[in-house]
Amino acid sequence: MQKPKSVEAYLESLPEERRSALQKLRETIVAAAPEAEEGITYSMPGFLLNGRGFVSYAAFDDHYSFFPMSSKAIDAHRDELGSRVTGKGTIRLEYGRPLPTALVKKVVRTRLAEATAKRGGQVESRACHFRRTKECLMPATSRCRAASPCATSRS
Repeated sequence: MQKPKSVEAYLESLPEERRSALQKLRETIVAAAPEAEEGITYSMPGFLLNGRGFVSYAAFDDHYSFFPMSSKAIDAHRDELGSRVTGKGTIRLEYGRPLPTALVKKVVRTRLAEATAKRGGQVESRACHFRRTKECLMPATSRCRAASPCATSRS
């Protein structure tokens, strides 16, 4: 598979079932780590923190995977993740089954704490996603927590 040029291009290339599952995962990650910047990392859609790979995800034929890029983040929640952990750094999720959003948020927040500690507690604020892409990712029930929220921020 060729490296996608953008997250949007990657998602647009997927069938609806796969795209909607990844969109839900994407929104969950944004809610848990609003300071992370969306981009392509390791040839997959994901998020970067201070310009480095933070978490990523990808669609496959019969499942989709979430990659926290940290065995420590997976180990911290291994009991809750159960059989979803299929490799050293892979969390396998099934199409057609509800996304365990609370669990994904826990893993992302654990990963965020780890990445922040590695960088001496410094995390750059991400620019508002809307300003970069003209598409607000914040769910209708959320309030934008970017350093300077866009005009579409929800109250």
